[in-house]
Amino acid sequence: NNYALLLFWIVSAASILWSWDKIDTLQNLAYIFFGLVIVLSMRYSISSIEQQKQIFHWVRVAFFLEAMLAFFETTGYVRWPISPFSNYVTYFGRDANLSQDYSLAIWNIFDHTPTGFEFNPNNFAGVMAMGLPFLLFARQLWIRLMGGALIFYLVIMAGSRGVFIALVVCLSARF
Repeated sequence: NNYALLLFWIVSAASILWSWDKIDTLQNLAYIFFGLVIVLSMRYSISSIEQQKQIFHWVRVAFFLEAMLAFFETTGYVRWPISPFSNYVTYFGRDANLSQDYSLAIWNIFDHTPTGFEFNPNNFAGVMAMGLPFLLFARQLWIRLMGGALIFYLVIMAGSRGVFIALVVCLSARF
């Protein structure tokens, strides 16, 4: 129902009243708005189950590629160049703002923190969390187990406590 989505956006927009950073809140509201526009456009433009399956296939491919890239980032041997922990991040117009005064142990953590296609490890962990419900309802048991374990591993390595709590809640609701 479109009214439920509109109500969701209005309630989200009301959060600006108690927000500390109004600009950041407006930016996040814009993300939510554009996400809702994409959801509604897909809802009205997909006319068959075949189109839906085709879109779902390409989303799965993108999700798998990001998860594999992130897994290899946790080894410390691969780093996506737009990652804030990459030596090449400034070539892409980004500034990581990482202090050179960090200890070697902290830099070792940075070398193994996955960011995938996102710049921020928390955003990456959120994307991984969005994929977990789809993996938990896969037909093959090995996909559920391996995919779920991979997502938990990547979220733990990303260091996102909020997303970790969300994953635990998601698993509790599933079982």
